[in-house]
Amino acid sequence: MSSGDAVEKLNNRQYGPWTLKAQKYFTQQQTSPTAWWWDYASSATLLAVGTAMKGLIACGFYRVYLRNVDKLVATIEDPDRKQPVITYANHLSTMDDPLLWGLMPLRMLRQPDLTRWSLGAKELTFFNPFFAAFFSLGQTIPTMRGSGIYQDAVNIAIKKLNEKKWVHVFPESFCNQKPEIARLKWGVGRMIMESEINPIVIPIYHHGMTDVLPLGQPLPIPRFSPFKRKLLVSVGDPIDFADLLEAWKKERAMLKDDKDKEALDRNTRIKIVEILRVHLNVLKKDGDKFITSENY
Repeated sequence: MSSGDAVEKLNNRQYGPWTLKAQKYFTQQQTSPTAWWWDYASSATLLAVGTAMKGLIACGFYRVYLRNVDKLVATIEDPDRKQPVITYANHLSTMDDPLLWGLMPLRMLRQPDLTRWSLGAKELTFFNPFFAAFFSLGQTIPTMRGSGIYQDAVNIAIKKLNEKKWVHVFPESFCNQKPEIARLKWGVGRMIMESEINPIVIPIYHHGMTDVLPLGQPLPIPRFSPFKRKLLVSVGDPIDFADLLEAWKKERAMLKDDKDKEALDRNTRIKIVEILRVHLNVLKKDGDKFITSENY
């Protein structure tokens, strides 16, 4: 069975009535929380997971190399920040998301407003009521892979950006352990274009998770080792899309035909995603150079 067939099979899985109710309820709470306990439970969940990941990082890796992570922290914590933040990274394993954010300071992990919103595969994260609650409180947005860029998950992500939140995406959309960065999906392009305020867009490249959770092993059990595992996380400089977005808006305002607008939107998304891929590859090249040096 190909990876595409596997994803389609998971997307078409049948959920029980309680799971469907949980998915609906917790997704509503994510967008417009009404429960008095929501913020407290979310804060506790984020702190618990972040603390556990810090323990795994401390005990499961021989060395951890952080490059410019402090700049990302400063950007997120900046009290004068007027823009939302989008970070995007290569995707090596299903452990990427929790482990990467375990590198953030504890003071951030206990504050939902300073913690990322992440898009996660619905069939892997919201498949029963317990996990629907857990991942919702952990600020994971259920995403239907292969359902396009106009699905609810992308709409929710844009809503969070309009609230000046931090949204993280893995735009390859699948775990890719090949040497090359895969083609990036267009959903992140739509987020950048439709955010009411131009977001701060920051690339992240990481290396080392392929050894921890290799694809194809019989059981998906992480292989941590305090004696030989190494982890590199590199944060790039913000990417400025202001000129491109301004040109897109001006040209779009002059168009009257909806088909022409759709074509312009499509071409602009392609340009944005290609720029994202170029910047991620530059960061990868620099990271791979460091990995092969005597300093690693």
